[in-house]
Order: sequence, then C-alpha cells, then structure tokens
Amino acid sequence: MRTFSDKTRKLIIASITAPIAIVPALFIPLVIHDVVNSLFNLGQSIYYSMLAAIPGWVVAQVLTLVFGLPLVIFLQRSNKFRLVYLLPISAIPALLFFSISGFGLTITLMYIYFSVCVAYTFWFTYWRVSNGT
Repeated sequence: MRTFSDKTRKLIIASITAPIAIVPALFIPLVIHDVVNSLFNLGQSIYYSMLAAIPGWVVAQVLTLVFGLPLVIFLQRSNKFRLVYLLPISAIPALLFFSISGFGLTITLMYIYFSVCVAYTFWFTYWRVSNGT
C-alpha cells in the first residue's frame, strides 16, 4: 500500500537531498581560490568547506522547506516547473535577506550562487527519481 503519491514522494526526496548541494558548492570555490592564489592545501580546503557546510546545510534545509517547497508546488500547479523559472526565483530569499541586512555585493552573490545550486539539485533530483526507488 502506498501512502504518498509519486509526485509527493519525489517532492519529499528532493526536499531532503537538495540542500546537500551546499557541500560541493562550498568546496569548489575554495579549491579554485587556493589554486589561483598558489595556496593549494587540499586538507585545509576540505576542513574549511566542511566547517562552513554544516551551518550552511541547516540554513539551506530550512529555506528549502519554508520557501522552496511551496514555490515548487505553486510552479507545478501553474505548469511552470521548469529550470528557467525555478533558478531566478530561487535567488529571492538571498536578495531579500541581504537587502535587509546590508551585507556587501560579494556576500550576496555567494548566497545567490548557493541558492541556485540547491534549486538546481532540487529540480534534478525531482526529475531523476525513478518510480522504483
């Protein structure tokens, strides 16, 4: 007996797994920064990315459940659940928070990057979850 419909099951799986995209989203820029500045230390990059990934994952999980999930349900009901609509809208929480808090452009762009990474992972996971898993 199935408790949830296929669409609901896909939403739950994508909501839980998408915020994990914060880990590589943090790691890749740190490695690029180290390579560009000739400071390459893989152990240190992994340490700092993991240190920042834990609170980043918590924030991403909360924003995905509070903002992302209702947004996806709205886009599905209006037949607009496509990447071209999802990615720009996913930057709204970062823009709102940083317009209120007054942080600089660099920090705002970083959080927009993280929001887009999580939104893409949500979209990808939602469409790639097969009926058998």
